Amino acid sequence: MALTVFTAPTNCTAASQVSAAGSLVPLYKGNSHVYCSVPTCTAARWKNPDISFHRFPNANTDAKRRQLWVEKVRLCKPATPAMVICSRHFQPQDFFFTSL
Repeated sequence: MALTVFTAPTNCTAASQVSAAGSLVPLYKGNSHVYCSVPTCTAARWKNPDISFHRFPNANTDAKRRQLWVEKVRLCKPATPAMVICSRHFQPQDFFFTSL
């Protein structure tokens, strides 16, 4: 997986670049007020209907991948179940599309 690395806010410690293999399936498609959790990103579901939003990997079952995501997007606080990352921060090859 190739998450895009962002400049850390001044009150955060910059993380080293890491990468992880994996595929994603969009999780949020509703019109609720969902915002991307990446610092400096202004994407919101209600403003950007063509963007998909993805939850962080589960802390209990995929802690290693979750930590990679936190480091890559340089969060200043622990990821919560409500936090999401928008599709702008992934490469096209990171997505796995399934037929419905």
